[in-house]
Amino acid sequence: MGLILAYIKWGSLIVCGAIGLASCGAMAWGKFSDRPEASHMGRRGLLGAFLGAVATPIVIPALNTVFTAAS
Repeated sequence: MGLILAYIKWGSLIVCGAIGLASCGAMAWGKFSDRPEASHMGRRGLLGAFLGAVATPIVIPALNTVFTAAS
């Protein structure tokens, strides 16, 4: 079970990093093409990626502890 949670942790961190890069691109595209909605969407995506990257290292060890205590 620990191996599965480790893969989920790394997978979610990789996804958060990809979303962060895409959001930075959307912010730049919105700023340089005078499309404020794209820039706003990029800011929201970057915030979501940051929150996901912060929550993942907190949630995975908590789940690991719960599953370890249950077995």
